[in-house]
Amino acid sequence: MAGYCITALGAGFAVGTDDGAVLICRTMKLARRVVADAERLERTPPRARPQRASCARHEAPAEAVDLAELEELELMWRTA
Repeated sequence: MAGYCITALGAGFAVGTDDGAVLICRTMKLARRVVADAERLERTPPRARPQRASCARHEAPAEAVDLAELEELELMWRTA
């Protein structure tokens, strides 16, 4: 688990790790909340992302119609 530190700046507070500042907050209350959330996220195990089921409406129908065939039928209907 990384160590977090809050450093006072002129206009706010810098929240960071040992590597450097990560975020600048306006208030100390917000900086503490950021540190608490980061620590909580480190302790929380990652959740498995659900896989999307294939949707029937996105698949081509079994009786797919050729567009060229539709255009021919439309021309035949207009000329008749």
